Amino acid sequence: MEKGIGLIGGGQAPVQMYWKDILEKYVRTGMLDKLYQTIITHRFRVEDIPDIYEKFDKKQAGIVKTFVQTRFSPDPSPGFPLLSDMHSLN
Repeated sequence: MEKGIGLIGGGQAPVQMYWKDILEKYVRTGMLDKLYQTIITHRFRVEDIPDIYEKFDKKQAGIVKTFVQTRFSPDPSPGFPLLSDMHSLN
């Protein structure tokens, strides 16, 4: 067991400093939805993770950020990628 481990900073963001700007510039104007659409590039089933990770690690098929779909996941929102077939990726 490791004892006396301390985390400095804790990875917290200074939300109080920026939340008003973020609310005005991104959320109320609708720009936030567009930002999220560009972040997620693929949607895969949880069963495909080992094969997908190999392609991601080798920087193949343009995989940048994925959404892992489980049986509890909702359908994708408009503008987001549909379920990708792992075997059809180049």
